[in-house]
Amino acid sequence: NQEGLTIEVSGLSATTATFIINEIAANTVASFSINVNPGDWPNTGTLTNVAMISDLPDLDNSGQTSLSAHSLSTSIIANPEIVLSQAVDCGNNVVEVTANLVTGTATDWLWQTTGDGQFSSSSSPTATYVLGPEDISNGAVSLSLVVDAFCDEISHTINVTSSSATEVFYSICAGEQIVFDNVSLEAGDSRTFLYEASNGCDSLIRVIVEQLPVSRDTLVVEDCSGRGVVFDEVLIPAGQTSLFSYTAAAGCDSLVFVKVNDTSVQSSSFAPNVFSPNQDGINDCFRPLLGLDQTLVDYELSIYNRWGSPVFTTSDPLACWDGSFKGQLAEVGVYVWFAHIRTEFCVEKQLLTGDVLLLR
Repeated sequence: NQEGLTIEVSGLSATTATFIINEIAANTVASFSINVNPGDWPNTGTLTNVAMISDLPDLDNSGQTSLSAHSLSTSIIANPEIVLSQAVDCGNNVVEVTANLVTGTATDWLWQTTGDGQFSSSSSPTATYVLGPEDISNGAVSLSLVVDAFCDEISHTINVTSSSATEVFYSICAGEQIVFDNVSLEAGDSRTFLYEASNGCDSLIRVIVEQLPVSRDTLVVEDCSGRGVVFDEVLIPAGQTSLFSYTAAAGCDSLVFVKVNDTSVQSSSFAPNVFSPNQDGINDCFRPLLGLDQTLVDYELSIYNRWGSPVFTTSDPLACWDGSFKGQLAEVGVYVWFAHIRTEFCVEKQLLTGDVLLLR
């Protein structure tokens, strides 16, 4: 702050500020002042600003001047240093809290909490806090102390832990075990372990062992050849189901049921073993009866006598042999027949064969 003068040059070092004042007119009262901020002074004490005047100018015509400098002392009070301590009585659900003033001065004390308990006195360095129902249920609570100093408010917080309860989950496969604190537990077991915490309070750990699910899948395979299907180097006969067990990524068994559906013509066809072509309307004609749901792509039926000569051949699946050969009645006896069949979903041609007795 300047009045009636100007400052030509100023300089500032760690502890000294220097100012050079321009010429001041006669009969003028001039002054200037500076503000000094002590900043974050760490200790209680006194900060003294000493003002000195030097290198006074020579005055013309033997004139006189009156110059003065004023020094200022500032008292600094450091923030108090406080250490909080606690003692938990789990049996009575109370906490003794103490604020120890290590250095400095405190004017007012105020205890606060995030819980639902009560302080015996909220305005003294030492207080008793009675845990509330929510505090007990949570097993912990936060307590804070706000201290008024001369220049500022200081807040300290402590976390109080009473009894605690924790659940620990394990997942294992059926038939396996885990060991917790030297106790073996199987899938489906649960057990509570009691420990004493460092503050004398109980700590409960409930161990729950869950069983991982077993993966079950069914694979259906169509077999039109009637010879079975090879799966994982195992031959599964047509019409049967086999079980395969594998180890899954989670470490448990994965079960695969492989079912082989027999879609061969053998499984759905029927051929009579005797017929009597005597024109009575009963069993007068012979042919294999195909019960397929698939469309026939190729069909050939051949019938042979006991000497190996063909007596009937057709590519019509609905055609049948009437017991004649070259326009004459065939002899009574046993005949062998062969049917070569290919369906729309089975590339391989399948063979049906059998024998039939011709009677009259």
